[in-house]
Amino acid sequence: MKMRINKFLSLCGVASRRAADEIIRNGRIQVNGETLSEPGREVDEKDDVRIDGKRIFAPKKHKIILFHKPAGCVCSANDPQDRATVYDYLPTEYRSMKY
Repeated sequence: MKMRINKFLSLCGVASRRAADEIIRNGRIQVNGETLSEPGREVDEKDDVRIDGKRIFAPKKHKIILFHKPAGCVCSANDPQDRATVYDYLPTEYRSMKY
């Protein structure tokens, strides 16, 4: 599925869409060997997309987890005050998904 390059970079976890536009304008993104200078390019998963020469890939799957956060639970991966976080409530196979 074709999508704008800034959306692709956002899905890959490189940057937000607006920050991706700036990265593209700075000439750090190459698509199929061509350095981009404008963010309007469309790409799909078959394209060779690189940032600073390193190839990036879109994630293959998305998981959406609905969670009713109890009182006192913090929406963070880490808490310096050692309070319970949402990751403390997740099954172990989802705990490695911290971003």
